Amino acid sequence: MGERAYEVAVVGGGAAGSATAWALARRGVPVVLLERQAADVALPETGDEQIVRLAHPDVAYVRLAQSAHAWWVTLGSESGEELLTPVASVEHGPVRAVRPVTEALLACGAPFEYLTGPEAGERWPGMRFDDRVIVQPSAARVDARRTVALLQRQAVAHGATVRHGAEVLAVTATEDGGARVRVAGGVNESGYTPEHELVVGAVVVAAGAATAGLVDGVPGLEHLPEIRVARTEPARFAARDASLRGEEWVSFTHHVDPEAHAEARGSLGVDEGYPALAVDGRHVPGIGAVVGHRVPAQDAEADAPATSAGPDVLRAYVEAWLPGLDPDRAEPVTRTATTTPDGGFLVDRVGPVVVGAGFGGDGAALAPALGQLLADLAVGPADPSAAAPDLAAFTLARFATVDV
Repeated sequence: MGERAYEVAVVGGGAAGSATAWALARRGVPVVLLERQAADVALPETGDEQIVRLAHPDVAYVRLAQSAHAWWVTLGSESGEELLTPVASVEHGPVRAVRPVTEALLACGAPFEYLTGPEAGERWPGMRFDDRVIVQPSAARVDARRTVALLQRQAVAHGATVRHGAEVLAVTATEDGGARVRVAGGVNESGYTPEHELVVGAVVVAAGAATAGLVDGVPGLEHLPEIRVARTEPARFAARDASLRGEEWVSFTHHVDPEAHAEARGSLGVDEGYPALAVDGRHVPGIGAVVGHRVPAQDAEADAPATSAGPDVLRAYVEAWLPGLDPDRAEPVTRTATTTPDGGFLVDRVGPVVVGAGFGGDGAALAPALGQLLADLAVGPADPSAAAPDLAAFTLARFATVDV
């Protein structure tokens, strides 16, 4: 028969899954969070930081980011712990490349400042900027590891059960419209637990690359798009001048577009140092900045060769575009992130199963809002009259193919 003690099970204790457990527990929903990683595994006190920003080239993502900002305030207020550190953050590139970002921000009424490249260079002398710069006044950085830990603590405080060392083997639908979650036996914080099943009204699966394999027995999810693992190797570059203060640096995304760049330069000709790949980076207090190429996701295991353009290309970018950093003083940093085939988020429900996947490097930054969306799909909106991000951009329908 299986154990029926919860209304919802959440599979995956990353940022999105932990935020979902928090959202459901706040609503009084009996929920269990199942995370295969043991609680006592030695982990660094801090993890990779992400940038909480509003600037995205799609209205749906801007609205999601606006929702996240509001829920970050709620999380900080109820926990008494502030995870966000305000930072300056910009998007820059040729006018044509950044136009979708400006249009999305305007459509959502999000505040921003529009500068030319030289104007931004005067403000942040350690950097060089492309033609146009979008400055966001409400950006922040957040530590992914601390985010997950706090969300789980708050979920438990509201009545959720969090089980570490609980490896989910499969998710299937029951005949009465619910879901069955098969959990492997093993040793966890409660001692040894034999293999067992949980029967719930709905299950939220936010298990990264394992998601597709867990739900392939659910009608309608047999052909879930593959969730890919991208591994990249940015680098942490030291500042040339130790006197440069934090306000003289900025977290950034460089929207590289060689064609638009050439068009903007006209008779001046293409800038010889113009990069071929998009780049992002963030200030690291007391050190300099982490800089990395934003590259398309590829199928890769965590120990596979890095998906990157190589250290020489990254070094050349720093030398040409970040004069305040020393290109010869770099420390490699490894990152992994899950993505969908088109690089967008996947948030949808089929039968009793809610799927949340492909959050890439924004999972922690947008976690509080993602948790609310996933909780809404699992049990219905907490406040049906409240404005919510449009889910149309995140659904499975966009991956559907039609045979002609």
